[in-house]
Amino acid sequence: MELSEWLLHEEAAILLEALSAAAEPDVAKEFRRLTRRIQAGSRGSEGGERTGAINDLVTMLDLHEEEASGRAGNASSLPGRLKASAHVKPPLELTNWHFRYYLTPRHATTAPPIRLFGTYQGQPWASSPILLRESATTLDTHGGTSYLLRGEPNCFQLKRAGFGSSICRLFNTGFPSNWEDLLSIEYERQFHVRKAAYYDRIFNESGGDHRTAGFGDGADFTKVPSLRPLTDIAVLVDRPLPEREAEASMSTPKHHEEAFSDEQCGPTSACDALGHGI
Repeated sequence: MELSEWLLHEEAAILLEALSAAAEPDVAKEFRRLTRRIQAGSRGSEGGERTGAINDLVTMLDLHEEEASGRAGNASSLPGRLKASAHVKPPLELTNWHFRYYLTPRHATTAPPIRLFGTYQGQPWASSPILLRESATTLDTHGGTSYLLRGEPNCFQLKRAGFGSSICRLFNTGFPSNWEDLLSIEYERQFHVRKAAYYDRIFNESGGDHRTAGFGDGADFTKVPSLRPLTDIAVLVDRPLPEREAEASMSTPKHHEEAFSDEQCGPTSACDALGHGI
């Protein structure tokens, strides 16, 4: 169980309460504030807010464990018990990996979350959206699973997903520290490519006459629809891909179609293994 997940359980709440009671008033107040932020994050607020609260809380636990151990002369302090009772699972090793934007509305102008795809223990695998980069090759997801990336990315699949060759080069040894910025810029590039392709198609269908092209009809690239919330149960599952979805992950997406749920994915689906709708 991940520490972030365990902190929401009753045992953690009891130990945190005991720790707060034994601490100075200001420290106790800070413990309670961080716990509330973590719990709020589990109900759907921004992942970065929750991650920051978890990191702050763990830092406080480290400091108080050192102080308590120094006073007691052993490691059986409340902070030590709190940390020791959280059993962190080892990361899943993912090979032949690549990533995709998660279920993007076709004309969204803000970059959506990213999901990992690859092979785990010989079978196709899909992650929930990436939450945190621990290192270039270790990533945590919203589903509470950590992944260890082995080898180089599958550049063929990245290109099929619409990513430029520069992305494969930049992610060749894993996720760089500025991965979110890079993928936001890449998404903006893809958005403008889709926009240009849409208007080219409309223009060509009109016989090349801009007066009858009807640019005001069809897709509206000025509106940004709401992205699918990460609290959706289908998003939060790190799981093996069923056969039909594994086949879909190898298919070429159809740009004129769009999928709205994991269950709609199939060998001829546009979602491209729960992908991006691009």
